[in-house]
Amino acid sequence: VAGVTKPVDLAISPAGQFAYVTSAGTNNVSAIALGVPGLTVTTLAVGTSTTMLAVAATTAGDRLAVLDLSGTPTLFFVGLAAGPASPTALGKTTAFANPPLDVRMSPGGRWTYVLEADAANKVYVQAVDEHGVELGVPNIFGAPVSVGAGVSSEALSEDGSTLYIPYQGSAAVPGAIAVDGISQSNCPYLFK
Repeated sequence: VAGVTKPVDLAISPAGQFAYVTSAGTNNVSAIALGVPGLTVTTLAVGTSTTMLAVAATTAGDRLAVLDLSGTPTLFFVGLAAGPASPTALGKTTAFANPPLDVRMSPGGRWTYVLEADAANKVYVQAVDEHGVELGVPNIFGAPVSVGAGVSSEALSEDGSTLYIPYQGSAAVPGAIAVDGISQSNCPYLFK
């Protein structure tokens, strides 16, 4: 796709209208219009050096969660009510319990699930209340939940009820797939 260089991560909008792509070493998030001849690209500037991203469909258009791991790791939220050509900064946060690795959003965009790893390479998932970030309220983070050790990633079920975290493991913890049920209630009690 012309206009997209050094892609790092990709998320397809739930309606299938756009592919959002982060590019290594830039603050670019490229919105690729799918189903349009020539695959037109609109570039959004987010943070300093974006890495991972997630997208959710809301009644106010697509919503992006974008991780920037340069300097102080930051999670940015971007609203696209009028489409990628008119992005709106919805807020950002930096107070993770551990360094972030990956991000996913609930189907309605209310909750963001940040995969994290501590210095001992133990893996956690921490819920972030996107709407709380947008409103600037305190207590937007749920407690980090231990889900394994070693290299890992995360995938969210289509209905948003289950988070799957495959992890490589370590000498003390064998590799496996953590399966966390999600109940949308108070942020500290999201995982059951």
